[in-house]
Amino acid sequence: MVVPVDLIVPEAVAPPGGRRGARLGKVYGRRAARRAAGLEGALVERSPVEVAALDDTDVLRLFGATTPDSMALSLGRLLADPRSAGATRVAVGRLDGLFGTPRSVAVPMAVRTLDGVLDPATVEATLTGFTSRLLATLADT
Repeated sequence: MVVPVDLIVPEAVAPPGGRRGARLGKVYGRRAARRAAGLEGALVERSPVEVAALDDTDVLRLFGATTPDSMALSLGRLLADPRSAGATRVAVGRLDGLFGTPRSVAVPMAVRTLDGVLDPATVEATLTGFTSRLLATLADT
């Protein structure tokens, strides 16, 4: 039985050289693994998470499964670790543009996806309220 596996190396810890390949040395070569920005947090925060599928409403589910204070603590750990700090700063910097207001990029997408399932005002309030509280908590730390 052949089981294909994609090896992905977080950008912050990938060996130098190349743009896409992680260059894992002579044994594995430069094509065995790909480098990817944004995975660095997995090196620091390794709590088990079950993911059935990904869609526009994942952030809404994530916001419903935790509190802004709890997420701020996790993000604080990621920001404190040199392996994940850069990617985490980028992600936090994008939160307001994605979820900060009802007109932010991702909020209308979630409203459309959940049309007929959840009240649009509830979706907007959950996403924007959580984001506001999270960013305020991060700013206070």
